[in-house]
Amino acid sequence: MPAGNRKAPNALRAANESRDSTFVPVPPAFVGTRGPPSDRRAVRPTDRRAFRAARRRRGSQTGQSLTEFALVVPILLVLFVAIADFGRIFAAAIDLEAATRDAAEAAANEYLANPPAALDTTPPGGNQPYYDNLHALAAGVVCAELRNLPNTNYDSGTNTCPDMPVVVVCVHDGADNGCPSQASPGSGIPSECGELHSPVPQTGQGGTSSRWVEVRSCYKFTALLNNMPLFPFSEIWLQRTRNFTIPCYFVLGSA
Repeated sequence: MPAGNRKAPNALRAANESRDSTFVPVPPAFVGTRGPPSDRRAVRPTDRRAFRAARRRRGSQTGQSLTEFALVVPILLVLFVAIADFGRIFAAAIDLEAATRDAAEAAANEYLANPPAALDTTPPGGNQPYYDNLHALAAGVVCAELRNLPNTNYDSGTNTCPDMPVVVVCVHDGADNGCPSQASPGSGIPSECGELHSPVPQTGQGGTSSRWVEVRSCYKFTALLNNMPLFPFSEIWLQRTRNFTIPCYFVLGSA
């Protein structure tokens, strides 16, 4: 090649490029991308639109999930409260049964410790104040044991519970004339307490001369979901009847 046509070795290099540079020009479409050169792609407008549409879909799905959650939560809360109410009903029924049984036992033991007459004789009539005191004793036991339940009106000064719970006591010895009346003070026996309205027999147990005390109790349970629609168990009346034999098991004339 003629000497005039020869170019210097560094004639193609930029003015600010060093002698040993390995600079490779990069097309503008690849600027700002990551990854190896073989995986580089230019971001097209259609890709941007697809990305935005995906973001909108994710946002709509999140809103749908929140709406479904808001609809399900009240139903779950009502279900949980209903389960709790059934547990409270079960506990109140156990307390009522235990209190009724304890009241019958207390009255029977008091009768045995302080009988109206000798236990080997027939109780005399006309001694209703004696039986009224036994009724008040039994009713006081029920009131004291149920004083922590809702709807119970407990008076610690008189050991009574006006209106709730309702207690009826009967001493089955043939001389108690106050069996059908309410033992605890109050405005009367509610109509919902069906067992307390039924007649109380005053004959001997099983045709024998055995004596026993019968206590009937009635308690109104109010649910947490009281007055809510579609929940028919807002108020439940619990009733229990328990008998306790006066522990002497005597036969008249042979005690």
